[in-house]
Amino acid sequence: PNNNNNGATDPKPLIHQRTYHCKLKKNPNPSSRQQQQQQQQQVPLPYLTPCGPDIDFVIRRSQPASSDLWKEALKQPRSAKAKKIKNHSTNIFGETIGRLHLEKQNVDKMQGRKVKALRRAEKMAHEEEQKALEAELDK
Repeated sequence: PNNNNNGATDPKPLIHQRTYHCKLKKNPNPSSRQQQQQQQQQVPLPYLTPCGPDIDFVIRRSQPASSDLWKEALKQPRSAKAKKIKNHSTNIFGETIGRLHLEKQNVDKMQGRKVKALRRAEKMAHEEEQKALEAELDK
């Protein structure tokens, strides 16, 4: 309770604002349990040094919100569900492995590289056919 000028106790709380500088230093004397943990991971000790202004606030007036506004203000968003990752796995080396679903490819219908030598052979075959047709027409 806080004391006013007239000696009466005030039920309103004080709010203390303090500012500190945090400096991390090595732990000078770890216990036996901490020594086991320290071998795995070194944890520094925080040392707080006061700095900046120290302020004490007193609440003199308060006006609560209406019940519907209060309920709206206290609503917390539903945590979004993490999307399930399908067809992914990680091997012992930490590499991500996934499975792709593709249609079977018909290799016979795929277009390959066109080679000039094949074009010449086709052209010569086509010319021979033309000559054979002309020879038949001439008869």
